[in-house]
Amino acid sequence: MLTLEVLATYTVTSHIRDSVVYAHPRGAAFQWVALGDGSIDFQAWTRRYRELCPGVPMQLEIITGRPPTILPFFEDGFWKKFPNKPSADFARFLQLVNNGHPFMGAMMIGGPGDQPAEYRAALKEQQRIDVTRSVKYAKEVLRVGNS
Repeated sequence: MLTLEVLATYTVTSHIRDSVVYAHPRGAAFQWVALGDGSIDFQAWTRRYRELCPGVPMQLEIITGRPPTILPFFEDGFWKKFPNKPSADFARFLQLVNNGHPFMGAMMIGGPGDQPAEYRAALKEQQRIDVTRSVKYAKEVLRVGNS
């Protein structure tokens, strides 16, 4: 939501991707999931997007099958990349983290290197299913277009 509010006046197109975000001993973790399966309140986000970016197109970016990524913000050195990060913005993020939980649905996780053909086929089918579910969620819940 913060990114939308900051960049709305510059937006000519956008893409959305859902994620679960949750507490982790090293800070937080996130994992990309199908639209509607994550921690983001996309109904509120879409309402705000329509207010701030009327008529601006939005695409879905659905990427599933990857393991969670750790954001180690409790570790030394993490904040060197963000020396001027306002604490109020981080507090908004922490609220999302503390209300989140790991994804508990079924998900194949792809990995580096060669995988058996059956694993690659299952991952491909999962991604097809997740895109289909995401489009359905966008149309039926978010009431966003057919184009």
